[in-house]
Amino acid sequence: MSTTGNCTAVSKLPLQDPSWPYYWNIGNNMAFVVQTKQGDCPTRDAQIVVGNINTLDADVYAYMDAGVAVHRSALGVPRSVYSAERVFAPEFHSVLDAFGNSIVATRQCSRVMARNPISCHRGGKIVWKRPWFNISADDGLCDESQLYTTDSWDHYNNAGGGAMIKTMCPHHEIGQGTMVIGASGGYAHWLAVALDDTANAPKAAVGSTYAITCTVDARSVFEYREVSLLLQNRDASQSRYMRFLNATDTTCTGPPIIRDVIATAASANWQTFLQQAGADGWFDLVWEASNRAHASRTSPFGFAESKNPLEDVLGLVSAMVTARMNSSTFHEINSTAAVLAARVGDGRYASIAFALPPLLVVLILSGLIIEMLMRDVPTVDCTQLEQLINLR
Repeated sequence: MSTTGNCTAVSKLPLQDPSWPYYWNIGNNMAFVVQTKQGDCPTRDAQIVVGNINTLDADVYAYMDAGVAVHRSALGVPRSVYSAERVFAPEFHSVLDAFGNSIVATRQCSRVMARNPISCHRGGKIVWKRPWFNISADDGLCDESQLYTTDSWDHYNNAGGGAMIKTMCPHHEIGQGTMVIGASGGYAHWLAVALDDTANAPKAAVGSTYAITCTVDARSVFEYREVSLLLQNRDASQSRYMRFLNATDTTCTGPPIIRDVIATAASANWQTFLQQAGADGWFDLVWEASNRAHASRTSPFGFAESKNPLEDVLGLVSAMVTARMNSSTFHEINSTAAVLAARVGDGRYASIAFALPPLLVVLILSGLIIEMLMRDVPTVDCTQLEQLINLR
C-alpha cells in the first residue's frame, strides 16, 4: 500500500517563491512545503473529485472513486486498494489477473480518514469598501484581500451579483490551519445557504456581506481499519455500483501516519479555493455539492460528525485527495481474497464412498461397450426367404 506522496519537500526559509500557498515553519529556518501547484500532485485533482460526492444519500455511500462506491467508514482509503487503473493499483490487479471474475472480495488493513479535518462556522470580519475587499478570520490567524479596478468594482458591486475571496493559512504544527471565506452581494446569501445558516443569511442584494471561518486540523483524523472491497456487491441496486468499499468491525495497526499525508490533507482544498480567483471568486463546484435545489443540503453527510454541508464537502475533498497520494514507498500488509469456486463433496474422505456406485456403473458400461466393439459378428447375404428361415 502506498502511504506517502512525492509532492512535499523541506525547503530553506525564506522560500524562493514567497507566494507559495501552503507551508509550515518547522524551525531552524526550514519549512515543510506542500507542492500544491506541481503537476500530477494529488492537490491538482481537487476540483475533479468534487463531482464524485454523493449529495443524495450519504448513508449508502459517501463518494464514488474509480468506479467504486466508498462508504463513510472507509473514507480516504488509498486507491491502490481498489482502483480500476492498473498503474495506481498494481498489487490489486495482480490478484485480479490470478483469479479473474472468480474473485468476490478482498480484505486488508488500510489507512482511513476517520474524522473530518475541517469544521466551519459563521464568523470573521469583512471590509468591503472601494476599491478593496478585505476579510479576516475570527481567530486572527488568517486574512485575505483583493484590490479591484473601477470597472470590476462597479460590475461586482452592482450588476454582477457579488464577489468572493477565500484562502487557507497554515499555522502552528503541520496539518493545522485556518480558512476564511468572505462574500458580498448576492453571493453573501448563497454562502450562508452553503453553511446551512439560513437564519442569518443576508438578502441577495448589493451591500450584503457574509464571512465564514473554518478550522483545519488533520493531525489526528487518520486511523487504521480493516477494509473490505466487494467486487460483486449484492446491494448494487441501492448504490448503482458493483464495487463497494467499506470498513469491517475489525481493528488493525499500520505504520505511523507520516507528515506528508497530514500536510496534504490540510492543503487538499487549494484548487477548490482557487476557482474563479481573479474574477468574481465564487466556488461554484463546492456550492453545487453543498446545496440541493438552491436549499441547504441536510444530513446525512459523508462524515458523521459534520455539522453543515460546506465543511462536509471540504472534508470529503481532503479524503479523496489523500487517497490519490502515490510514491515509491511501500509497506507489506496481510490481506485476503475471497474467491468463488465449486467442489464435489463435503471435503471428508468418507464421502468418497458415495462416488463408488456411479464409478462401478461407468466401469460396467465401458466393459460392455468395449466387448461389443471387439465381438466378431458374421455377415450373411440373403437372397431368398428360405435362407432367412434357416438362420435360426
